[in-house]
Amino acid sequence: MFITYFKNLELAYAITVHKSQGSEYKFVLLPVVSSYGHMLQKNLLYTGITRAKKRLWLFYEQEALIRAVDPNSVVYRYTSLAKHLIAE
Repeated sequence: MFITYFKNLELAYAITVHKSQGSEYKFVLLPVVSSYGHMLQKNLLYTGITRAKKRLWLFYEQEALIRAVDPNSVVYRYTSLAKHLIAE
């Protein structure tokens, strides 16, 4: 099964999940490893997974995947946007 896919591999370029937002790709290889540290967040994992149109290969370390899907993995952003939107 894998031999068939590897015979048909073509040159491709790696991009970040951030850069892939708003795009779709036929095939996606998504590594989820502990060395990604602060990038192990469920919203980034979701974005990476949903970029695949036809096939997704998810390469992961179990601890990293568990950390990425943790409901508390998304860090709260402290911005002053609401304050700036309130008309004085």
